[in-house]
Amino acid sequence: MKTTIKKRRHGRSAPDSSCRSLTLAGVLLAAPALGDIRVLEEVIVTAQKTAQSLQDVPISVSAVTGDTLRQANISTLAELAVQLPNVNFASEGQQNNQVYIRGFGTNPFNPSFESSVGLVRDEVFYGRSAYFSEVPFDIERIEVLRGPQGTLFGKNTVAGVFNLTSRGVTEEPQLYLEMGSSEHGGRKAELATGAMLGDSAGVRLAAVHNSTDGELYNTALDRNEENPDYNAQRVKFLWLPHDAVEVELLAQRSDTEMNHWPQQLWQLDDDSRNYLEQFDAQVEDDPYNGTSSMNTPGFLQRDTSTIALKTEVDFGAALGLEQLDMTVVAARSELTLDVVADLDASPADIATMFAFDEHLQHTLEWRFSGSNDGLFGLGSSLDFVGGLFYYSADYGFDGGFKQGEDTTDYVLTEDAAELAGDFAVAIPALYALTLTQDNQRFDLDFTRDTRSLGLFGQFTWFVTDTFLVTPGLRVNRETKRADVRGTLGCDRAIPESPCTFGLVLGAQTYALTDQERSVTDISPKLSLMYAPSDELNVYLTASQGFKSGGYNALSFTGEQLTFDDELARSVEIGSKGRFFDRSLSVNLALFHTEFDDLQVLAYNGVFFDVRNAATATSRGLEVDWQWLTPWQPLSINGALGILDSTYDSYPGAPAPYAAGRDSEQDLAGGEVAYSPEHSLTVSPMLQIPLGNRHGLQAVLDVVHTGDKYTDTDLDPNSLVKANTKLNLRVSIGHISQLWSFTVGIKNLTDEKTLNIVTDAPFFPGSYYAHQSPGRAVYSAVRLDW
Repeated sequence: MKTTIKKRRHGRSAPDSSCRSLTLAGVLLAAPALGDIRVLEEVIVTAQKTAQSLQDVPISVSAVTGDTLRQANISTLAELAVQLPNVNFASEGQQNNQVYIRGFGTNPFNPSFESSVGLVRDEVFYGRSAYFSEVPFDIERIEVLRGPQGTLFGKNTVAGVFNLTSRGVTEEPQLYLEMGSSEHGGRKAELATGAMLGDSAGVRLAAVHNSTDGELYNTALDRNEENPDYNAQRVKFLWLPHDAVEVELLAQRSDTEMNHWPQQLWQLDDDSRNYLEQFDAQVEDDPYNGTSSMNTPGFLQRDTSTIALKTEVDFGAALGLEQLDMTVVAARSELTLDVVADLDASPADIATMFAFDEHLQHTLEWRFSGSNDGLFGLGSSLDFVGGLFYYSADYGFDGGFKQGEDTTDYVLTEDAAELAGDFAVAIPALYALTLTQDNQRFDLDFTRDTRSLGLFGQFTWFVTDTFLVTPGLRVNRETKRADVRGTLGCDRAIPESPCTFGLVLGAQTYALTDQERSVTDISPKLSLMYAPSDELNVYLTASQGFKSGGYNALSFTGEQLTFDDELARSVEIGSKGRFFDRSLSVNLALFHTEFDDLQVLAYNGVFFDVRNAATATSRGLEVDWQWLTPWQPLSINGALGILDSTYDSYPGAPAPYAAGRDSEQDLAGGEVAYSPEHSLTVSPMLQIPLGNRHGLQAVLDVVHTGDKYTDTDLDPNSLVKANTKLNLRVSIGHISQLWSFTVGIKNLTDEKTLNIVTDAPFFPGSYYAHQSPGRAVYSAVRLDW
């Protein structure tokens, strides 16, 4: 077996590529011989910054191996989230980065918002939610940590953390090639190779190409939308200058191109339909037929590059400690995002949205970990981890909205009159004024510099052999400086006349410069665990996290330019156990989380405001299990999530448009969007021997998701009904995993569902809708040397 090179720490080996998920099936094709005793493998994770068994982590964690991702043809984190309890992406599409855990997350449509869910990849924290859209490749495992993780992972982890680890250099040479295809022009190729170059150095190279032709056909432009073409490469250099020192240099880049704005109009009234049919006779509003009509050839171009240097030193017994280790991770990452989108999502040229993002971050984490034989001589042993974390980010957003050639005619429509409200009587004058103007636009210029320094520490004290106490604390100081500008402009024949585009949008010129805000946060944590045996424990964990406030990058008026910090406090009670000679594993967690000053985007009848909702509470249950049944060919894995996520207080919340323009409501007691009350995944797996050298594996995933709203105002039309989807896959391969061939079907019954339903700004009473993927057949082959 090829094992990752790691030194032994704290008496345990660090994670290697043999770890298996407790929530999803592995890809092992070697079927068990009759009479063999089957035992669940240990799952090693780094959820607490040190290598430890998943059973020892006192929080709710799902761990998924890279082999599982490959076998299930999962190419994005959004696709993975569908199978995890109480984890939701707003869309299963290729480019979604709107992620929610236990009902809470962030809408990245406003670029000034920071994610409520943290992303860590190879021990590097990434500060923009756009990184969630990158395709994971050559992955060892993915860990999903639920609940506030502020103590060890810092700010912007109030809902949880995705912790990704890619494969490292192996002791033995390795080379694999995987190629696959799927319906709708899906193509994927992944290649990785690595080896030691002597006794003290090694290298691993990996690359991936992932693309699809897309499922949404645009009749106006005769092309498909949301057809990403993704390419990425990664190289890892390993240097072992000393038996106790390990240095790893990582460099990774990626690029993505796609036709963009995968929206369909829904519930058009007769006036809107009649207006749009003059531009495209095929225009329609069925959100389930994979057809749209948009005149603007929108696009998305995203590029990322990261370089990271990790140094690990094993001091052994030092400073009176039984074991002391040091880890330093320094990284630089850059992301650019260029987007043009048809804002009205129609064949009429009314308005175009454009945006260019630049993000440059530097991070440094310097931590120590180790163990001792008790706390001041008390107890049986002590494990600890602590250090400092520095984060700097320079972010710039240059975007805005441009009036289209058909805006003049649009002003005369019933939709424009409805949006104008009491000002509808002025429409004839507005129309006449529009005829005298050209090149109308509203430009946004936003820059923000962030500097953050945190000190953190946590130790686990084994008071007795069966009782553990784990306190932790993080102190974080952050400063943000920002300039925010909005500029309304037009070419006008009548000097000093107001730009009509601004009147339609309710926009005006403003500037807020040289702004600065600083905040100090203290995020504590306390865990208690009782483990009467090596196979069973119960725990209680209380934790806190925060997401920093900031400045609104998408204001039309210069109002509501700032928003406050978001704070989360959580209590979790859980148990983890292995039963029947380790043939059954069951993990469960009950949680209660309270949010203060929840950051939300709210539709105001024209566009989206930034607000802090008052308070919200999330409570529920998570259970996952893996069962090696008495019938040896059969294993059953599953996960269950139950969620009650509601606003405790939210006065002045936006009401659905049907209640009238600028209407408000009190959402106290209302459900938080993207928080289905229940989710369930059950995956029975059969492993059948085919002679002495080959095996067959068949897996059926049954994935059920409950009702969920997809808009903050809880508009009944944004309610996505509960649905159940089936995924089936069959693999055959060599018992030593030298080769395998997989064929599968996603969404076997072709269940028609929507991912997102939100208000369409230019057609009041109508909606944007985004359809989830339909049935798709795929196949893949893998060769491993």
